[in-house]
Amino acid sequence: MSTEDEEALAWAGDNDERLTTGSTSVSPVRKRRASPVSSPESPSVSSPAEEPSGQWSPSETLPEPVVEEHDEEDLGGLSSREGIFLGLLGGVYLLFSAAWIVTALRDPVQIADPLGSFMFTFGLWLCALAPAAWFSATLVFGRHRSFLWRLTLLTLGAILVIPWPYFIRGA
Repeated sequence: MSTEDEEALAWAGDNDERLTTGSTSVSPVRKRRASPVSSPESPSVSSPAEEPSGQWSPSETLPEPVVEEHDEEDLGGLSSREGIFLGLLGGVYLLFSAAWIVTALRDPVQIADPLGSFMFTFGLWLCALAPAAWFSATLVFGRHRSFLWRLTLLTLGAILVIPWPYFIRGA
């Protein structure tokens, strides 16, 4: 392929090392972008510390950029399968929170005792916060655990925080 074809197929973030698929080969576009292109028409951008003479000549070469290798654990990245599962369970938890909020906003059970009525309403609002708290606590405290462990805890939590008053009483 010609140079124009390669540039047409390149995107702005192609040289981002965090987005690699694990292959060690470098595409020609990345090689060309990593090496400085010397043309008389291109403006030169340099710092005064790099140029003692004040002028940059095309014969000078710039130092090669240092690229650090990161494995997946250093970046905290998830595989696409894990991201899909976490997204689905996060959606379930969000729906459960919405159902608890609807339940708390309904006309609650009338209790003659003001303290008992307040505690009942307060408990409903705590139930509305429970799905978000369980989901975030599982992700934060299970960060260094296996994905299967987090998935098990999130599934258990989804069973525990089901908004039964919403389903029993109807929407």
